[in-house]
Order: sequence, then C-alpha cells, then structure tokens
Amino acid sequence: MRQLWIWIMTLLLPGRMAAGEVKVTPLVGFPDKEKGYEQGVSACFAGCIDGYLVMAGGANFAEKPVAEGGKKCFYKGIYAAKITRGDTLHWEMIGELPQAMAYGTTVKAGNSLILIGGQTTDGSTDAVYQLSLKAGKAVIEVLPSLPTPTDNHCATAYKNKVYVAGGASNGKVNEDVLMLNLKKPREGWQKSEATLMPSVRNRIGQQAVCYVRKGELMVLGGFSTADEQYPAEVYDGPSGGALVQMNDGRLITAGGVNHEIFLDAISGRYECVAKEDYLKQPVEWYKFDGRLQLYNPVTGTFTTITESPHLARAGAALVAYKDMIFSIGGETKPGIRSPQVTRVITKR
Repeated sequence: MRQLWIWIMTLLLPGRMAAGEVKVTPLVGFPDKEKGYEQGVSACFAGCIDGYLVMAGGANFAEKPVAEGGKKCFYKGIYAAKITRGDTLHWEMIGELPQAMAYGTTVKAGNSLILIGGQTTDGSTDAVYQLSLKAGKAVIEVLPSLPTPTDNHCATAYKNKVYVAGGASNGKVNEDVLMLNLKKPREGWQKSEATLMPSVRNRIGQQAVCYVRKGELMVLGGFSTADEQYPAEVYDGPSGGALVQMNDGRLITAGGVNHEIFLDAISGRYECVAKEDYLKQPVEWYKFDGRLQLYNPVTGTFTTITESPHLARAGAALVAYKDMIFSIGGETKPGIRSPQVTRVITKR
C-alpha cells in the first residue's frame, strides 16, 4: 500500500503524464430497443460483468424538452456489450428491471452489480436488486429494501459490505448512512458505524460520490439545497459527476456541473441568467466539467489527467475495466441527454 501512495504522488508531479498514455475515444453504438432510449439517458445503472459493459434503466425527456415542459421518461431495459479494443459497442437487450427507474447507484459485488434505490414515475424507490449474468441473460435477485425510499445518494462496497449515504426521499433531504452486509443480507440495512469524512462537511447532500478508506466513509462533491439551518452548497469534488477506483487503487473522477453556475441556480439567486432563461442557454454556457481527474486521498487534492468535451457530462455513469474507463450517457446541459459512450484508456 505504501508503494501505491508513493506511485500516486509521483504521478502528481508536473509532466508525469506523457503524450499517448491517455486516449479518449467516443465509441459508436448505443442501445435502441426501447422507444426514446436512442436519444440518450442520464442516471442509468451501469457496471462491468464477465467482460461485458452492462447498463440498465435511466431517464430522459424523449417526447418534449424539459425547457418546453416535457415529462421525464423512465426506462427498464438491461443491455450488455462485449468490451473490446475496437471503437464500436454492439449492444443487446438481455432483460428488464422489475420497474423503470433511474437516479439510483450501482456498486460492484463479486461478479454482480448491486442496484440501489432511485426514482420511478411514482417518486423515490426503496428497491435494491442484485444483477448478474447467466447464459447471456440478465438475472435479477431482490435484496432487502432500503429503510426509506432514496434517490441521488452515493454508495460504495467494501469487504462484502455495501454503504449508502445521503440523497433525498421524494424531495426531502436524507442524511442517513446505511450498511448492508452481503454475507448476512437477512439482517437488512443497518445504520453504519463507518466514520463519515470529511467531518467539516455540514451535510452529505445529493449526487455526491464516496469510497471507504481505513474504516472511514469518504464523501466528495455533490450539493445541498438551502434549509432552515444551512444555505445552498456545492461541495468540493464532482457534483453530478462520478468516481471509479481502478484495479491499481487509483481514484478517478469525471464530469459534473460547473459549481458557480449550478450554485447560482439552486440558491435561487439567478444572477448568471434569469430563472425563466436558465434552461434555454447553449451547451457551452453551462460549462460542464470535461476533466478526468486523479484524486489523492492523502492530500485531498485533484490533478487533471486529461480533458475532453466528450467527458463534459452530468449524470453520466462511470465504469472501470482493466486500464479502461467508460463514461456512459449523461446530459450535455440540463434536460438534454447524450447517446454517447466515451472510452478512456489510461496507463500507469
């Protein structure tokens, strides 16, 4: 472990990343078996199983843009594409979720994915599923439900335990930290004993990312709307972005909103643009974050690995496989989804 942190620190030195060590490629191919899905989705469930890129669910405004009062559409299809070094993904529909949903979280557990909470057309959901593959088809197992329907939370897995923190329940702030022991699932979700870090953070908030380090649940990014005790806040790190941990231990983040513009909107100030015009600006105006960043948990700092407009997404799913990272879907601006999967090959 000490050698790993020494390596990370040397990676942070200027000029360490040589040309050719990072390659960003927008791939061809996006699922299209559900009407409207081909327009792209945000906040889907996604991960890697048996060398297949798997995505499920998600949401968009397929019938009419949100700026024109469009209604959000939710999806339930489960799709898989074999991971290769080629530039095309061949997606197959391999099953369906029990319900159409999005805005939950995905964590890897062995050779399966745990899909936790989210939103449906009826609001927040407490559903938790375990997704695996058998003979090329999706197999869904129902796990214990969350104590409270929750969406836009963060989650991570560590030593056969799944941790969930923050988020919202039908619009109401949820600050709980929960744990499910996958070896004792019948015990259900319990209040977690993991120490929440950093302690200076007022609230866990929504759309944060997290991981466990030395028994502490580390939370980065995200946002909180104003309440009677605290003002609206956008926290350091990706808000609306994502985090993955590579096989070699690196913590890498990508995407997210522009903190200044987003805080201006959620605080209700609307000093950057009038409220009625907020959803009508061109993509470039929102300044979504196109950086792929290395996070150093020792120093609490971020270093940019590369930057690309193909990574400038909010609500995209981020999946790591060997030396590859996949950014799936997301939105290019509020309400406008992207049917794009971008692959980043990042070397040591």
